[in-house]
Amino acid sequence: KAASFTVPPTHDNIAMRQYRAALAKVAPKEKPDYVSLDAYAMTQVFIEAVRRIEGPLTRQALTKSLDNLKNFSTGILPAVGYGPDRHLGTTAMQLVQIQGGKWVVAGDPVDAEKDW
Repeated sequence: KAASFTVPPTHDNIAMRQYRAALAKVAPKEKPDYVSLDAYAMTQVFIEAVRRIEGPLTRQALTKSLDNLKNFSTGILPAVGYGPDRHLGTTAMQLVQIQGGKWVVAGDPVDAEKDW
């Protein structure tokens, strides 16, 4: 049993199928792993923040967009949200465990800031 920033690379949902298809397109010899999965998920957050900007893309516009991003779901990371005094994006970890020789989701994400 362990905790992860993301669901396992073998998880099956729409977001994970999109990740694996993108990885196969740009790096066909690479196998899905936690490193590329985390980078892909964080890129999805960045793209969403940029998509929400009205007007020119500036540092200030990006910061404002990120500060207004709340409970954004990538399907890979626990819900992501930022604010002027909240820069981590998420404080939750996904519970995982090994079953049949591969990592699988083992319940809902656990938020380190909550009482549990």
